[in-house]
Amino acid sequence: MILKCLGSSSKGNCYLLETDRECLAIECGVCLREVKKALGFQIHKIVGCIVSHCHNDHMGHIREFLQAGISVYSCDEAQEAAEVIYGELLQGVPERKSFYLGGFLVTPFYVPHDDTPCYAYKIFHPEMGSLLFLTDLEYCKYRFQNISQILVEANYSKEIIDESNPHYAHVVKGHMELGTMLDLLRANDNPELRNVVLLHLSDSNSDEEMFAERAKEVVPGVNVYIADAGMQLELSREPF
Repeated sequence: MILKCLGSSSKGNCYLLETDRECLAIECGVCLREVKKALGFQIHKIVGCIVSHCHNDHMGHIREFLQAGISVYSCDEAQEAAEVIYGELLQGVPERKSFYLGGFLVTPFYVPHDDTPCYAYKIFHPEMGSLLFLTDLEYCKYRFQNISQILVEANYSKEIIDESNPHYAHVVKGHMELGTMLDLLRANDNPELRNVVLLHLSDSNSDEEMFAERAKEVVPGVNVYIADAGMQLELSREPF
């Protein structure tokens, strides 16, 4: 399984989980042209696209995806917003009801993102094991078992953020702070954990090197990466 990051910021978000035969897209916040390039123009491999919430940097290119025949899934609230904002209808899926997209078993669950309903996902595929995808959330109240891969937002640090920033309230209510992210890693560390990828770091309120080092201290022996556009990473269940 190869993880490809096409964008992980307020400018646009999109991630691909690709095998030799199929691909699951996560978020449609970048243009479809970039997705086609990343897949060598084999977009027929895409079995579907799952979206966290209705904000433009996560769902802004939904029309292109739908017009290309790619089904898009999210929470009911995002479904309604898509119809109003874009004139296009994605498919709402119930919380904690697992469903298959190709060989990917997807389980959505709500996480707090200020006043905007937002899904995180647990995704299982035989090639990578179980993966957690959590972005644009203040915290996660759940603990999981036997997780092999964690893709989690680490947006800001309370030691760095300026409280006089006019967007301060939105940031702290809608995004995950470094300490909260570290607590999530502690709660979900297990012998099967292989890779942690930190998502959606703020340009002004984070420090890539420091965030990665702090994460490595919490999950020693686990690979830790920062998601940047163009990053590719092999996700395996095996340690070598």
